[in-house]
Amino acid sequence: MLFEGAAIRERILRLHIELNEKNAGWLLAAPGMPMLVAISNDLRRQSAQQSVGSRFTEHREFANMQIQSWKPYENAERGVIPDDALMAYGAVGIPFYYVPDLKIIDAFGLTDATMARNPVSKPNHERVIAHDRRPPSGYIQQRGVNFFLYPPAFQADDALSRANYAVKVAPDLWMPFNASDHQWVLERFADRDLAYKSPTDPAGNRFRLGDHRYIGEQFLGRFERGLDGWRVEGEAVTSRSEYDVYKGQRWNLSRVGPGLLTSYHPRQRDNATGKALSPEFSARAGQHLAFLLAGGSGHDVGLRLLADGEQVAVWRGRDHAWLDLIVYPLAAVADKRLQLELFDDSLDSWGHIMLDHVMLMRKDDTEFIEKTTEVIQSKEPIIRSNYDVYLTDNKLLYVNQACNEEDTEAPFFLHLIPVDMDQLPVYRKEYNFDNLDFSFSEHGLMSEQTCIAVRQLPEYDIRQIETGQYIGEGRIWESRVNFESSQGSP
Repeated sequence: MLFEGAAIRERILRLHIELNEKNAGWLLAAPGMPMLVAISNDLRRQSAQQSVGSRFTEHREFANMQIQSWKPYENAERGVIPDDALMAYGAVGIPFYYVPDLKIIDAFGLTDATMARNPVSKPNHERVIAHDRRPPSGYIQQRGVNFFLYPPAFQADDALSRANYAVKVAPDLWMPFNASDHQWVLERFADRDLAYKSPTDPAGNRFRLGDHRYIGEQFLGRFERGLDGWRVEGEAVTSRSEYDVYKGQRWNLSRVGPGLLTSYHPRQRDNATGKALSPEFSARAGQHLAFLLAGGSGHDVGLRLLADGEQVAVWRGRDHAWLDLIVYPLAAVADKRLQLELFDDSLDSWGHIMLDHVMLMRKDDTEFIEKTTEVIQSKEPIIRSNYDVYLTDNKLLYVNQACNEEDTEAPFFLHLIPVDMDQLPVYRKEYNFDNLDFSFSEHGLMSEQTCIAVRQLPEYDIRQIETGQYIGEGRIWESRVNFESSQGSP
């Protein structure tokens, strides 16, 4: 939710209309107008990017999304949030209308004099109106910010996929949050139903991603008191627990506990390089690698997984400091010697990576299998083939009740044609269909002789679904479903 405004803005910018021969040919035919139209296109494009004269649509869509996300808190019990909790946030209007008992600092400075007067170093053409003021270095810590709230969840394990803590605030309503001090959380919420990612007990880490629940089994790196056996090379990599202040870095509440492995140097900032290698480990076929990751998106920073010394996967940040939860299946490398390598070969801005709470986890799919059984017993499949395919809750459920390992190895293709072609992502419009191809290892599970895979469908109405499995250029099986209704898929 930190970046929902940017997502809305990106979507709205697609509505920006460039005047051209198709939509303004009559205008361009007038003497001297081609030059003026080009100037108009350029100025309107630039002003939209800088939020100058923002469209009403952008504000409406942003407000609607915020209301949808935060409104369930109006049913929450008041007085749950401690009096000494303090949060910094950029959009202080709608969220805190629904959570009025939380003290808030406006992180964009519209209602904070110190931030409003903090100079902006960006050139004017890169600025975004009312969105580029930031707190001076150390200001957030000085004010005592110790809490970050997320939109509500309806189950504890859903809440823990977003945040490190969750407290029950109403029947079937949980409040996800991050905090700077684990002991403070335990004391302030001692009389409440509290769930959290445990900094000490692997099995105390339980959360849900999509349709699957995960339970921790083994820590590979907590970094609470040093490096947990990770071998460091170069100058860049340190544990956050070793230094109180990292020069120029923003306050971060998304880590679990005080420790954090980071290549942002406490004194040299991004002007240092290095890497850290984990101890070697092994995994069972049913285990998953889970960790929290943030930092730069450049090709020369990241975290890579090595299997017998060869890279099999790599992850990077999104040019922000809030840690994202990542889960990766290890079935394909379960018989190999595994090692993680955090690497930083960059001296650029955002030339660093941050890592925390690295674990081996297992799926707990009891609930998912029970729901799948209910669907099979109550619905007819829309496709009968190697996998029967069911449409339920805007998801496709692929079920093979007599499968073997070979049925899980070939990738799946899933091509969608929407009712309204304008609903296609911009990068898919030239192909006239949406591509949601996937692998069984990322979206499926095998229980005894039954293989189950699930794929979430987009929100738009669908005219046609084409799906199956393939090897190279050949297709093992394929099937097509057309929805005759003008409204498309049910």
